[in-house]
Amino acid sequence: MRSKTVLYAIIAAYLACWSGLVGLSMPYPSFGTVQTIPSNKLPTPSALTGPYAPNEVLKNVTKLFKGKLQGTESVHVSEGGTLWLPDKYGNVFTAEPDSEGRYNVVRKVAYLGPSRPLGHTMDADGNLLVADSAKGLIMLERASGKVVILASQVSADSPKDPGSVISYANDLDIAHDGTVYFTTSSDIPVVPNAIGLWDTFAVFTLTMLQGSITGRLLSYNPKTQATHVLADGFWYANGVAVAQDQSFVAVAETVTMTVHKFWLNGPKAFQTASAWLWTATSGSP
Repeated sequence: MRSKTVLYAIIAAYLACWSGLVGLSMPYPSFGTVQTIPSNKLPTPSALTGPYAPNEVLKNVTKLFKGKLQGTESVHVSEGGTLWLPDKYGNVFTAEPDSEGRYNVVRKVAYLGPSRPLGHTMDADGNLLVADSAKGLIMLERASGKVVILASQVSADSPKDPGSVISYANDLDIAHDGTVYFTTSSDIPVVPNAIGLWDTFAVFTLTMLQGSITGRLLSYNPKTQATHVLADGFWYANGVAVAQDQSFVAVAETVTMTVHKFWLNGPKAFQTASAWLWTATSGSP
């Protein structure tokens, strides 16, 4: 809690003097300058009351694989309860429950190559799809164990940003028809830091301080292999989830502390993500 408070204080101080920094050049790997931020993009945290009231639920969790895994962004639970856990080095680990449903053993099953894998899930065929921060949308084939790059740039027939590079893929979800919806957080590329780790946090920091509102929501059609940009203008697009009824995709916009809807069907289908599902949360989604 204290570290988050300090971070918010830094953000507030930066925002307070933002106008005096517009045009200032940002360091590598940005090559951009500080941008003017529209007033509707400035974060406005909600009061810590009601559903946002502090709680201690996470004190009751059980920590798994302490000292055995580093930097797992998320976890996918496949059929039978197997956990799939890519780490910050590009390794993929799995863990299966014992007869009592406990997880004690974790083993390495694949290497995705250099980069930083983030969100991941499985398709209907058991292939592991991964939002890779440097490579784009990739797949670990179940049958062969090979790593396949599904999308590293936007298709030429995309209504938005045709032919553009997919930079900083962050999260993904798969609809019932097999369409993959995924986010890219920024147009600032993720590169190795001084100790060789692909530093996504550095790019998040640059994206926030520069005011780089370049996050996007994209779709990948596995039948046609087409990748299209559906919506843009997010200040660090992050998590993505398809609604259970398949009517919309929820997209988290971290810096503005907002979660948006992008409608997939109905009268609002394929409109820009301007309808807010939640706004001004008390933390960063």
